[in-house]
Amino acid sequence: MRTKELYCLFALFLACGMPSRGGDHTKTDVLHMKNGDRLTCEIKSLEHGVLTIKMPYTNNDVTIDWNQVARLESKQMFIIETRKGEYHAGQIATDAEKGDHLDVTLGPTSTEVPHPSIVTVEELGTSFWGRMKGSISYGFSFARSNKQTQSTLDANLTSRTEKRYTTVTASSLFSNTEGIQTNRHSLAATYSSRLKYSQWSLAAVGGLLKSDQQQLDLRTSFGGALERKIIYTPRTSLIGLGGVVYTRENYSSADATGQTRFNSLEGVIGMQHGTYGFDRLEWLNSVWVYPSITDSGRVRSSVDSSLYYKIIGNLFFKVSVYGSYDTRPPANTPKSDYGITNSVGWSF
Repeated sequence: MRTKELYCLFALFLACGMPSRGGDHTKTDVLHMKNGDRLTCEIKSLEHGVLTIKMPYTNNDVTIDWNQVARLESKQMFIIETRKGEYHAGQIATDAEKGDHLDVTLGPTSTEVPHPSIVTVEELGTSFWGRMKGSISYGFSFARSNKQTQSTLDANLTSRTEKRYTTVTASSLFSNTEGIQTNRHSLAATYSSRLKYSQWSLAAVGGLLKSDQQQLDLRTSFGGALERKIIYTPRTSLIGLGGVVYTRENYSSADATGQTRFNSLEGVIGMQHGTYGFDRLEWLNSVWVYPSITDSGRVRSSVDSSLYYKIIGNLFFKVSVYGSYDTRPPANTPKSDYGITNSVGWSF
């Protein structure tokens, strides 16, 4: 994957993030606070115990502690997700008789959802692009002693419907030390569909990786898995995944027989963890393990950990640690690749 192609990919990410998320954007939603205040606004989302709204007389979004909201009502369409992983779509309003419940109404059907069980509330756009959100970030560093420059570019996009969730992430690291270039590019995608009346989801997973450090020209993986939300609260999430993937690898170095291309069938075990602080901090971690089925004894693994700090509005600072390890590469190449990066980004 060439550098030019990577920049084209990130340009596409930015273009996809520009359209409006859809829905009724007139500010006719109403919030009644526990201290007696009444706010007319546009409800945008509820995540990690923080309600984000847009008011007619402010330029930026306003964040509110969800526990301080007494009642609300809106004619917009939302998706509500609970601690049990259940999804409800429709217009929302506080139950007139049960003040600690939210009525979710879609056509003639209305569902009561207790406030303590709600994890997220998101506007439901009318199209794939209207349901999109994501972020992009860039970082740069320079060391005069060895004339080393390093730049990083990261992006992610997510889109959800009532039962399906799509995630695409991409990252590139460009490093140059005294004229020697060492680059790393990755692309990963997950598409999950929740099974009816269950906390389990069916997932399709895929990924691309190019690592000069491991002399890996390109690794392509795709397959299927079962996914389950083990812990899911406004402040903490833990998601497990297990399945099978087919992997094709192309190395710049050959093995003892002169081969540079290898195909294999692997198991995949993944864990994704998130911890969130009110309005400012977000810590995301993922661990992936790939025990080979066709090459007994070989195990690949990768780790990613990112700490986000919201500076102001949608602007954030991010510190990330990444690493990958292969117990037995098919070619005579390094077993590991790891590093740390920092960047400034924008969410949309």
